[in-house]
Amino acid sequence: MKKIFIFFMALMVCSVTYAGNYVLGVNQIDRFLKAIEKGTGDDVPTLPMTTDAGTGQLTINTDYDQWKNLPGLSFTAESFVPTYYAGTSADNGSKWYGITGINYANKGYNQIAGTQIQFVQISTVSFDYSATPEGYSSLENYWDRNDLSWLETIDLSGNNLNDIVIDGGPYNTMPLKTVNLSNNPNLTSLSIVRCTQLETVDLTGSGITPEAFEKIEADILASSPSANIIYTPNAVKTIEANNPIVTVQGKNIVIKNKNINDLVFIFDVSGRKMIETSDNLINASSLGKGVFVVKINNFVRKIGL
Repeated sequence: MKKIFIFFMALMVCSVTYAGNYVLGVNQIDRFLKAIEKGTGDDVPTLPMTTDAGTGQLTINTDYDQWKNLPGLSFTAESFVPTYYAGTSADNGSKWYGITGINYANKGYNQIAGTQIQFVQISTVSFDYSATPEGYSSLENYWDRNDLSWLETIDLSGNNLNDIVIDGGPYNTMPLKTVNLSNNPNLTSLSIVRCTQLETVDLTGSGITPEAFEKIEADILASSPSANIIYTPNAVKTIEANNPIVTVQGKNIVIKNKNINDLVFIFDVSGRKMIETSDNLINASSLGKGVFVVKINNFVRKIGL
């Protein structure tokens, strides 16, 4: 009887040893931090590392206790078992946390030359893969380290970033709602696609040209037609120096740099006039969500509410 009891206890110890709390999507954060460097503000955070028992190589420590206090990140309130681990050998009492927010606002970071910042949701459907991606031990391991299926907010405002890609994935499984890239004056290359739950994208004070913005706006609205896109050209051409400046702030449309008696006309995309006023602050709550055209004299600007 004692031998049976000891054997049972040993099994319990083994179970406790392998169970734990871990973080999903750690390689996405690793790639982001490798694309930025200290600029005018804070030092770039370093990820917790550990030595792999099998290979002896240094690798990212995915333990939640090591990540929960890492600056700039927020996580799901409760742990869970991802669908691709349920019923597998990894599902032995272990739990995971998803990343819900990435916030490195006003850190003064520079983007390292030649890099691209990417937050790309990968497919977690095995049918989409003919082989395990290079550098990973299995598809589950690849999904584990790249899954952003809980990410709702990205705030990288107030930095010196220039090239960013955000992709909700082939099945639109990234629940991204808010993207703030404002006050990145050298941000000239941006792609935001396949994000069906976007509510607000702030590009105020970026280096995005009006021509580039048209493509970015079209991509965003193709997936999230009611998204509110806040945008003001960073640099105004000399011949446009006296043009009005139109911004969206919450439920208001703000007009600057216009003559006091100039009329502001707001049309819906079908050409129907919705508002006519000479005010500089226009309450747009009656318009609802969608794309509208603002016309002041010969100046025309398309906005999203």
